[in-house]
Amino acid sequence: MHTRPEIYTKSLKTLKLEVSKPGDLVVLGGKTSTVLPYQKDNIFGEETRVINLSQMPKELKLLDSGDLLIRGPV
Repeated sequence: MHTRPEIYTKSLKTLKLEVSKPGDLVVLGGKTSTVLPYQKDNIFGEETRVINLSQMPKELKLLDSGDLLIRGPV
């Protein structure tokens, strides 16, 4: 059984390129045993591309207004 490897995006440019491709797609921030089981097989199906955002740059910034600015998979 052949499964597609997860795609780890490290920039918005790469993410936009992957999202624009045709086909089934699942985007996730990472896998933990409490959210998605650790396993080698793609639990979403052989033909589904899985994009993992865990390596995207992360930023949390508290603005003067009191709002929290979040960028990346935080």
